[in-house]
Amino acid sequence: MKTFIWERLPKITTHWHPEGGLVVIAESLERAQELIDVDGVVLTEPDLIYACEAVEERTFIFGDTGCCY
Repeated sequence: MKTFIWERLPKITTHWHPEGGLVVIAESLERAQELIDVDGVVLTEPDLIYACEAVEERTFIFGDTGCCY
């Protein structure tokens, strides 16, 4: 498994500030794209990729809180 990290990704949330960070644990970048169930989000090259020993796929979205929260 690999950990893919995007520091800032447009349209990852539907909040007023739709950009944010994203972490996906998956076998490949293609599988990471499949796991992201957000309309209009196409994953670009990740900012960081790490090998990991995770046994389960996971996604973590860190929305930009901006001025609204």
